[in-house]
Amino acid sequence: LGDDFVNIHGYFSLVQAVENPSTVQIAFPYGLSCAVGSELAFHRFTDMRFDGKARIARLEEITDTNSLENAFTNLPREAHTPYLPYGTLYRVTLDRPLATTRLAFVSEEDLAGAGAVLRSNYFHDNNRWGVLVKSPGTRIEGNRFERTGGPGVAVIPEQRWLEGPLARGIAIRGNTLIENCR
Repeated sequence: LGDDFVNIHGYFSLVQAVENPSTVQIAFPYGLSCAVGSELAFHRFTDMRFDGKARIARLEEITDTNSLENAFTNLPREAHTPYLPYGTLYRVTLDRPLATTRLAFVSEEDLAGAGAVLRSNYFHDNNRWGVLVKSPGTRIEGNRFERTGGPGVAVIPEQRWLEGPLARGIAIRGNTLIENCR
């Protein structure tokens, strides 16, 4: 196999504009993935510093051509990703003020495979990670990882692919790792 055996993740969306501390424009790369009441986490683009969490109080789709073009095709060079070719753009009113910036990563942890369990599997002979985890509360227990091209288990976000969120509360125990990182 040429890639990860298992990749547990959600997707990052990007703040396209900060209108005021309680209203932001967010580009959702694969369509709207949340609703009024959903809790969003915000992280800085440059260093993934946590800006805070807020719930969505109101959503308003932005459909004008100029705004969509700016959100999905006219990204600054440092933010260019080939994985934001299309999507939807929304004006999001938050339930509290938040100090965030343009191009901040936005995630909704509940929609990111939270609480996944991988138990008693045999992963072997691939060219990349055994398991790549970006989801909170994941448990990886009693598995065998053999001859993977990278680590048997990797816990990292991949901003370029817009895959996140930042994993936390991960349990990795009782696994066997043999001849990995070849």
